[in-house]
Amino acid sequence: DEDYGDEEDDTSWKVRRAAIKVLCAVVASRPELLELVWDQCAPTLIGRFKEREENVRIDIIGSLIKLVKVTIACDASRVPGAPAGGAMAKLASNVGAIVTAALKQLGAKPGKADKTKSAIFELLRQLNKALPGPDGLLSGERTPGLMAAMAASLQDKNQQLKLDAAITLRQAIETDPTAGATFQPHMAALTPLVVALCGEEWYKLIAEGLRLVGVFVTVSRPRDASGAFVEGFDHAALAAPLYGAIKPRLAAHDIDQEIKECAIGATGTLVAWFGYELGAELPP
Repeated sequence: DEDYGDEEDDTSWKVRRAAIKVLCAVVASRPELLELVWDQCAPTLIGRFKEREENVRIDIIGSLIKLVKVTIACDASRVPGAPAGGAMAKLASNVGAIVTAALKQLGAKPGKADKTKSAIFELLRQLNKALPGPDGLLSGERTPGLMAAMAASLQDKNQQLKLDAAITLRQAIETDPTAGATFQPHMAALTPLVVALCGEEWYKLIAEGLRLVGVFVTVSRPRDASGAFVEGFDHAALAAPLYGAIKPRLAAHDIDQEIKECAIGATGTLVAWFGYELGAELPP
């Protein structure tokens, strides 16, 4: 529906929204049609990220989330060792277009379309689940744009959007087998934002910030297959700020249980990886 007008009483959005619901029902009930849906419907859905009605735009993004989830579920049911199904290949061929459209939405001015941005982060998490690592969502040419979008959202005033960006970043790091090479170039810019999360007031943001501290530690000094540390990145520069983010939460007694558990976990990881670098910072 490209030619709807601007009249105040325009109700064409209801038709578009109903059509999306029908498509979601088809995806959920007819998985054998996934390849057809990816071929014939996915490009149109991606093109409609520009939808003017935010509720409809969120439904459009939600339909793609549903399509990705069902594709993942069908691929998981194949015989181990068998080649990936056609639907997963179709998904992979659409990732570039989805990310391009997603970044345009994440690039909206702060305070604009926050619900859309949160839906986009959920879509990115599902894409990462389907195709983790440098061959999927975080292929080389897409990584800088995605990292910049996450960094911008981590500085947003909207608390839920910050949380969505933090979860997306953590999951992307945790599922990337080459996380060191992928994320180390961006850690100087991202580390202050992660430290700031640990100083927030909302317990969910604090806990997620502490989880990110843990994964930042491991990705800044990864281990090889033998368990030996892979050197080459200046991980020592991160030791003090990351420990400084954890320490107040670790020392507090009247604190949320989730925060306390995350602080203890992050401290254990930090000491195991950066014990020498922390030196006198650690208690005897």
